[in-house]
Amino acid sequence: MAAVLDTTVQIDRIFGSTDRKSRIRDMMANNECYSTQYVLGEYYATIVRDCTMIYSIVAQNDDIYEAEKKINEKAFGRSKDRAHKIFIFLRELFGNDMDYIKMHMESFFDLLIQKFYKGINKKLLSGSMCNRANARIEYIEGCPKLRNLNCRKTDNHCDISSLWKNNFSKIDQLKYDYNITERTKNALLQSSAINPPKGNACRTLGDCIICLETIDGNVDSVCTTNRDDFKPITDCLGLELIVPNYKK
Repeated sequence: MAAVLDTTVQIDRIFGSTDRKSRIRDMMANNECYSTQYVLGEYYATIVRDCTMIYSIVAQNDDIYEAEKKINEKAFGRSKDRAHKIFIFLRELFGNDMDYIKMHMESFFDLLIQKFYKGINKKLLSGSMCNRANARIEYIEGCPKLRNLNCRKTDNHCDISSLWKNNFSKIDQLKYDYNITERTKNALLQSSAINPPKGNACRTLGDCIICLETIDGNVDSVCTTNRDDFKPITDCLGLELIVPNYKK
């Protein structure tokens, strides 16, 4: 079976525990795996952006434990959890020698993207043509900055409008599902075939867009760790949901 790996699975298979990585490898061994342009955009907006923050802190500190404290102080919410995983991964690769870590930080960005593509079909499903997937690192006064990451409702540099319009009759039924969150329902109610989700609404309905890219790419299933949010969407669109079994 063919399966799309969403952002949560991509993050776990790179930064998760040995056990979680093993469970995902088992799943991947039994499926032809893909990812999507939108997932790559989310990966840039989360993992790669968090890494630019870590880079700045590492560059200004010579003590690894002080750097770790400052990462914990600067990151908030989900970003704090991701930043912690990234820093552990850095130390697994390069040890606790801060000079050695600093030496390899620039190449680490390339490694993050290589890890994203490892083991999956290199051709991303691109029904959304998400512009955030075109984000690039630019160094300003020695500090990495992500460019092409922000999208506004007035921008027209992706194909999410066409993807949404072509599948609106299917996705519109989701607003009647009592299992979706209030935030998702409100975003769906505000969208239409001629008013597709863009800007903040696009990010709110990101799980829906990943599923629509899956259908558009003629793939049968989506693999995610986020069962609760994806189950109503995959049921609505007739996709199979694969959730790695972390409880074994």
